[in-house]
Amino acid sequence: MPIGYYTGLNYNQRDPRKKTLIQPSNTTFRDILGVTPVVGDAIALQDAKRAVDEGNYGQAAFNMLGFLPFVPAAITKYHASPNLFDKFKPSTWRGGSYFADTPESAISGAKAGGNEPIVGHSGKLKYLYDVDVPENVYGAADLPEWFLPKKVTYGDYKKYLSGEKKFPDPDIKGLTKAQKKYINDQRLLKLREYEEGIPESEWHKYAEDDLPLVAPKGGLRGEPVSYQDIEGFEANPFAPSGSIRNEETRDLFRKMGYKGALVADEAGTSTLIFDPDDLKILKRGLLNAGGTTN
Repeated sequence: MPIGYYTGLNYNQRDPRKKTLIQPSNTTFRDILGVTPVVGDAIALQDAKRAVDEGNYGQAAFNMLGFLPFVPAAITKYHASPNLFDKFKPSTWRGGSYFADTPESAISGAKAGGNEPIVGHSGKLKYLYDVDVPENVYGAADLPEWFLPKKVTYGDYKKYLSGEKKFPDPDIKGLTKAQKKYINDQRLLKLREYEEGIPESEWHKYAEDDLPLVAPKGGLRGEPVSYQDIEGFEANPFAPSGSIRNEETRDLFRKMGYKGALVADEAGTSTLIFDPDDLKILKRGLLNAGGTTN
């Protein structure tokens, strides 16, 4: 049985992604238990039952929140393959499992990847998978709070760029020298997205170097990683000497708490997920003879 958020909506058991409004006339406490795992304390359970008996479904939903496990946010992506399977087995060469935003991108990416001898698969693409993947991936989720200061001045910005001012080391144990350099290089890129913290009409009140800058309100996100920097050979042959190795890149993102990363590759931008246990296959379907969706 799928586990989901209880928000006054009932699961459509045939398709967990579809939800229908609970009808007060036929909603019972048993209905709520059917979509809520019973793992909380007895007091909240009694409160929820009482609320349902009184017809207060919103309060019942609130009381049942104590029973819900934490369910990480997920989003549906697509994966094309010549193979039929029930669980993903990550590619050791590519560092995980890859997913595209659309069925068409999944098919074109799989075809392009299959043309590489070291990655290549045997047979034509036969299946398209709809998969729930975590949203907490580098490049899609916000960067951690420690990544950059929330407020800096224009003078600070210039000192960071020149190297006169150094970023503090990340509060992560066991980082290699190359991983720290990678983080600092990304910090410099992200500083360019900072905005003036005051209206232009107020600039005259500040010396140039004192002008406050703040991070964008929408949050800061990392840039999609080149496939050459995260998959395959342990050292990108095109990268400068001393650059981060591919294995180190994947290890760094894990240490930062991400489940994967956005990767610029054959599909345009794909979502790489490291651990197959973080994936849930929602649906799989046959592709037609041309390797396209029916």
